[in-house]
Amino acid sequence: MLRIQGAHGAAYGGAPGRGLPDTGTLPANRARLPTTPQVPELAAGRPVSDVVGRVRADLRAARSGAVAQPWITPATVGVVLLLAFVWMVLQVVSAGPFVAWDWAAREWVYARRAQGGMATFLEVQAFVTGERWATVPVVMGAGALVAHRRGTLRPLYAVMAGLATIAAIGYPVKFGLGRSSPVTGVDLLFAGGQAFPSGHAANTAFTATMVVFLLFGSAGLRPDRRRFRRGVVVVVALLAVSGPLVAWMGYHWLSDIPAGWLMGFIALCVSLTVLHWPERAEAAVPDEARTGHEPPPAPSPVPRRTIVPGTGT
Repeated sequence: MLRIQGAHGAAYGGAPGRGLPDTGTLPANRARLPTTPQVPELAAGRPVSDVVGRVRADLRAARSGAVAQPWITPATVGVVLLLAFVWMVLQVVSAGPFVAWDWAAREWVYARRAQGGMATFLEVQAFVTGERWATVPVVMGAGALVAHRRGTLRPLYAVMAGLATIAAIGYPVKFGLGRSSPVTGVDLLFAGGQAFPSGHAANTAFTATMVVFLLFGSAGLRPDRRRFRRGVVVVVALLAVSGPLVAWMGYHWLSDIPAGWLMGFIALCVSLTVLHWPERAEAAVPDEARTGHEPPPAPSPVPRRTIVPGTGT
């Protein structure tokens, strides 16, 4: 689909109008087969069933209020945010109300765009606050620090899961839609652009918020509600500046920014789900459960004879 929106706000979308019996059970083969100990069930098919069983048990426990399951909240919020992101994508494809102000915002920005030294300063700010070459080392460093201090790799895995989520969502949408950037002067889909969603906004939202959770969250390095709230205020202020900044510089349309924020928060929910996923030690399996036979009874202790010197007994 090729969309063009002009200065008069014209619509840029077009719509056409389960076996064989066991050989060991056959009488002819029963005597020939060597007797081998029973082999435990292979673990290749168990991880998925284990995860599903754990999720069901956690959901039942959370519903009854017996056990708190902190991973459920971020997982649920992440699903809701993902649905909202899909709605945003559909709005861009169909030229819905979500993108109705893009062209007017572009005209306003270009009439007030910074020049000279101020433009260079804003370029540096945009790079520091949202470019992945600057944000990935920060959030990976925070995850590595917390992992080192707490003696577990869970925080680092959580950060990696969030970064992988941004890549798994962002790149297909960016290259799939191919939305052109405002600097081209036209708003086109499938034109080789990478404007929607804003990766800059996604990197800022994920990195800043994840660092606050890693440092002051309930599963962080130093849990502190007051510092956590202050960190959230800083994150909101940073988003309020860095997001509109890239739109003001003409790199993204206005609708690209909230879509990027939403993608960053989806990645955050994935990271928090991994970070709060319960660690349960696998119970030791008794020998009788593995072999199917009860262990032999332990021999009764034999009383020791005491030999008294000179008596022979």
